[in-house]
Amino acid sequence: LLHRGEAVPRRRVVELGVATLLGALVACINPAGPGLYPYVLTSTSWLRFTPIVEWGRPDIGNLGLLWYFAALVAVPVLLVWRRRTADIRDAVLALAGLGITWFAVRNVGLAAAMTAPVVVLWATPAPRRRPDSAARQSAPAAAGAVILGLVAAVVAVVVLAVPSQVAPAAVAREFPVCLGVALHGGPSHNIFLPYELADYIAGTESPTIRVFEYGEVVSLGQNVLDRYSDVISGDTEALRVLDDSHTDVVAAPSGVLDSLMVSAPGWRHAFDADSLHVYTRDGVTVAAPGCAVPQQLG
Repeated sequence: LLHRGEAVPRRRVVELGVATLLGALVACINPAGPGLYPYVLTSTSWLRFTPIVEWGRPDIGNLGLLWYFAALVAVPVLLVWRRRTADIRDAVLALAGLGITWFAVRNVGLAAAMTAPVVVLWATPAPRRRPDSAARQSAPAAAGAVILGLVAAVVAVVVLAVPSQVAPAAVAREFPVCLGVALHGGPSHNIFLPYELADYIAGTESPTIRVFEYGEVVSLGQNVLDRYSDVISGDTEALRVLDDSHTDVVAAPSGVLDSLMVSAPGWRHAFDADSLHVYTRDGVTVAAPGCAVPQQLG
């Protein structure tokens, strides 16, 4: 990887440094100002120890991440194999992308973009000895062919794999549609449910229904996430947290929280919907839905 045909011009190094500095300054144009940088460093450190799936490490049993685990092996091998033609910048970006994904699976998309130059290197035939002019002429053509091939593959996947309309039944398998039907048009409620499902309720029933948290838990801060963890894990503080937050409806999946709510004083089981067990405070009424999936969602 340290083999270089020629030294990088000093001008390019200066330009890269100036561009990096300007980018860092522009990033400070936000409500938090320069405080954005320490916020990112501190938030990512504690989020890795939370129960949020997207901030955890990649699950080797997830077939959707099979390409990532293959890349963990293939990228270093490829860089060693093509070390005389690999660009140091591309190599560092690819390895960094794989590294940040290992710390948080939510970075998998960024890793795919950062490893793209190495994929192009693998798809481009190794250069043979020929006049410099011929090499310069063939390089753009080879790169263009690879890019066109990747674009064609993406278009084919979108056209063939993504349906023109998402069936309501398919949406109902992923989101708490029946729970939304039960809450729709009724009085105001403060509801606790798993954060990965809360976005649907917040998006369809707000402002009548207020959720304890939602998918962007980072923006709510560590205190809210800690209290959420206390409740979802059935901690001894769970009922106190529900009281302090004035929560009057709890939609719990099967597990420790459901077991806690069954015998919680002042709470009663109302109905089951969307694989969730719904509990309400005494005196609070939420009508059980027929759980018929509506033809038009949202």
